[in-house]
Amino acid sequence: MKKIIFLSTIFFTASLFTSLWAQKDFQILKTFHIQSGGGWDYIAVGPGNNRLYVSHGTQVNILDKTTGDSIGVIENTTGVHGITFDKSQNKGFTSNGRLNNVTVFDLTTNTVITQIPTGANPDAIMYEPYTKKIITCNALFVLAVALFNIFLQFFHGTVQVDQNVRLHDLRVNNVK
Repeated sequence: MKKIIFLSTIFFTASLFTSLWAQKDFQILKTFHIQSGGGWDYIAVGPGNNRLYVSHGTQVNILDKTTGDSIGVIENTTGVHGITFDKSQNKGFTSNGRLNNVTVFDLTTNTVITQIPTGANPDAIMYEPYTKKIITCNALFVLAVALFNIFLQFFHGTVQVDQNVRLHDLRVNNVK
């Protein structure tokens, strides 16, 4: 048992120093100033469109990632957290925590296509290309995962996840 604790301590210490050493080359290359009120959360780089999407309180600001110039705004996303994309469908998605929904928008025009209800407080959001589903995780004390069919713009439902479940143990069955 002592050997396991000793080896775990060595591994953790080595991992920590390796992580700190690897990050020493990070530096700020550019700073973009966005003129609007509200808090900030996630940023996302658009898929091949030279755009930077910034979640910003009640909207998503869209910037040219080279110049920082404003390209547009996706409005009515109160409590916006994350942004994800499905390039094959030319669609983007935002998780809107205070509206309890996901906004679907066109990547070319930034026009809102629809908003899909999610359940309470969606936060993290990702596109899963194999099943072609959007997955959101809420920001409450109980983790819930919401699943969406992006072709039909249909909300499948919520899966409650025990706080002790490891991510690789999570299996979602019977989701079409």
